[in-house]
Amino acid sequence: MNDTATQEIQETRAHVIMLLALLFPDYEIHIEKNMIELVMDEDNKGYIDNSNYDSFKELIFEMFCMKPMQGEDYKPKGKLA
Repeated sequence: MNDTATQEIQETRAHVIMLLALLFPDYEIHIEKNMIELVMDEDNKGYIDNSNYDSFKELIFEMFCMKPMQGEDYKPKGKLA
């Protein structure tokens, strides 16, 4: 993997951790190969993986009054594109 790809992965990882830290401030966040584990203590653990990712994503969209971008909806224009 080249340095640019590695840097992009690290930046994405940092952004994910920052978002989850805002949503789950009392939890430790561990990014594993196949899941994200959220741990408060031995009795309070959670995870996000392929089995619940779509549900988690829908909740995030609802919480922040967002709608998923789809083909025609996503058309950046101008200098910011």
